Amino acid sequence: MQYLKKAVVKTVIQLAAACPPKREFTAEEIRAGMEGRLKTDPNLKAYNTFLLSLSDEERSELIALLRLGRRYDLKPEDFDQMVERALIEKPRDLVDEDKKKIPQYLRHGMERLARRQTGKRVPKAKDDEHRRMLIGRFVLQTFENTYGRENGWHRLVMMMEEAGFLDNPEHRKLFGLPENKLESELADILGGNKRSSGKFRLGPIRLKD
Repeated sequence: MQYLKKAVVKTVIQLAAACPPKREFTAEEIRAGMEGRLKTDPNLKAYNTFLLSLSDEERSELIALLRLGRRYDLKPEDFDQMVERALIEKPRDLVDEDKKKIPQYLRHGMERLARRQTGKRVPKAKDDEHRRMLIGRFVLQTFENTYGRENGWHRLVMMMEEAGFLDNPEHRKLFGLPENKLESELADILGGNKRSSGKFRLGPIRLKD
């Protein structure tokens, strides 16, 4: 996604979840004014107001994300084309869809996009050192896209420890950890939350949202 941020998707999910469910009204309910009262529901109003605050590009990516999570016949590889189509046609999916189903569709769409991200190939490297650097960046970005920043770091560190990476004194020295002490403090150091016991401290690593 080029324009839509994860925070925006999260807000839409929260607002949609608070909206009343979509349903058909009986003739008696319509005469009683229940349909009109539903349209003035404050939660529904907040949802629609937030959608109007988004740019055309953000709404188009949001619609494409919703469709990707709703329809299995659509492929994550076609996401960009889906966005372009939504930008031109300006469909009403976000308005007409049952608001109670939107959170599930958006989450599923995000999961499918994340899985597509993990399937991307690492760019061709110029030499071994450049290759290791590219793989490192790819791994970090993939874990963040798949699990989120905090959970991604935690899972990555656990895998490093299980693989015996931190058993090597030279590896532990690289991160300023005690040479003879194995503990899960690497994530805190990488995240900038704790000072290492060595001579230096790694600051927070920022990945592109």
